[in-house]
Amino acid sequence: MTGVPGDQDRQSSIAVTTQVVSLVNRYLNIPINESDIDIAHRLGKFKQGGNRPVIINDDLTKLNAEVLSSARLKDPQNVVRAWSFEGSIYVLFKGNQQAVQIKHADYKSWLEKSWPKKLFPKRRTSAQWEPKTFAAKA
Repeated sequence: MTGVPGDQDRQSSIAVTTQVVSLVNRYLNIPINESDIDIAHRLGKFKQGGNRPVIINDDLTKLNAEVLSSARLKDPQNVVRAWSFEGSIYVLFKGNQQAVQIKHADYKSWLEKSWPKKLFPKRRTSAQWEPKTFAAKA
């Protein structure tokens, strides 16, 4: 979220949450409380006269958090962004202008998608390391 005024150095997440709730209630006319937000905090380094963006995590159920993670990570070829808002999960697919809400009926298909392959090599176990021998200098 950008445009949240009142940026301060070492601003607490509680203060940022209070600001976000006030702005959402006042300007978006969406009634929310501090308890609806898990945590809100500013991103980046504080600069005098600047206004850092705010990241907000709403309080997701375990199931919703798993579906959101699946949407973000399991289909990177088709998904541009995935996020949650007011407990609902939204996905922006490549080539689309508008996001699509993931309905509860679609949760199973997202959860059953396979995780992508790791892009880094597996760690070697101690049994795989070959001992090195050094020739003694004469």
